Amino acid sequence: MKIIKVFLTIIIIISAKNSYSSETLTYEKFINSEEFVAIDSQKLNLNYSSCKTYKKNGKVSYKEIKLLLDKNEVLHINEHHDFLNDYQSKNYTKPFYSISMWAWYQTVAFKTKNSDYFSNYIQSVKRRNMIVPKQLISDILSYNEFRVYLHQDKQSNNKKYFGDFSIGNNFEPKKCFNNSIYKSHSNPLLSSFSDLVICEKATLFTLLPLTMEKLKVWKGDKKEYIAEAKHRGLSCGIDEKKYHTFVSYWKNKEKENLKKQEIDNEMKSLSKDYLTKMGDKMICKKVKEMFVSYILNKNLNNENYFTEAKRRNLDCVVKINKNSKND
Repeated sequence: MKIIKVFLTIIIIISAKNSYSSETLTYEKFINSEEFVAIDSQKLNLNYSSCKTYKKNGKVSYKEIKLLLDKNEVLHINEHHDFLNDYQSKNYTKPFYSISMWAWYQTVAFKTKNSDYFSNYIQSVKRRNMIVPKQLISDILSYNEFRVYLHQDKQSNNKKYFGDFSIGNNFEPKKCFNNSIYKSHSNPLLSSFSDLVICEKATLFTLLPLTMEKLKVWKGDKKEYIAEAKHRGLSCGIDEKKYHTFVSYWKNKEKENLKKQEIDNEMKSLSKDYLTKMGDKMICKKVKEMFVSYILNKNLNNENYFTEAKRRNLDCVVKINKNSKND
């Protein structure tokens, strides 16, 4: 009996742990959890390092600004001008931005005036590199302050820390990074949305004409989300070359349709002028032919004759109306 009780207790503990771990950790859940310890205030005043530019094959690969506590590196802010893998090339546009930290963490979160960021991946190396929204970097460099939440790795002391950092020296990051990062936020209401949500709202899948190839495109009626995605440097998986080909195709198609509509309107106008010159007998003859066609294949052709006969209040219209009711 004791063995059964112990066995059941183990099952309950395991299931409880699994149910906890299966919960999706979000930014809000993380920062509002308990047990955060305030970082020592003497460690919250940072300074910028000078700007460093790294080149690859003679071209700029990335630029780096370090945030220092005395001479110790707290984090690196990086501006990337080169893609390191297929995922980056499909989901970001250059330049894009990242923050690097040299420590082991389970979870990291940043908060600035207009943006926030949440990272919850398992590190395989000590350097934790996180691609972050452009707005987050813009805020840090513009306002010289940010809040950070840290949950250390279990192999460390497994503690949670938070603190409001300020950056104090007179270094001008604008001399280092691309000036586009200092543009105002496209829509403050979207600042709390994750990159994934922004891309889901801003895009849809369609088919390329002729080839019927599946293609991801910007949603025409979601301009605020498109602007936000581009402001953050997100490509959202859109192949710009194919997208512009798609847009050009439909613009040309639209022009063709407009031209066709103009011609149709002109023909209708000419047709009406022609009908007004027709005699009543000829109009009634055409109306009867139209009615016979309708009886045979349920398809009305040359309705202009019927409209003209009705306008003249001709007998053939009355007779056809009666026949139509009996049909």
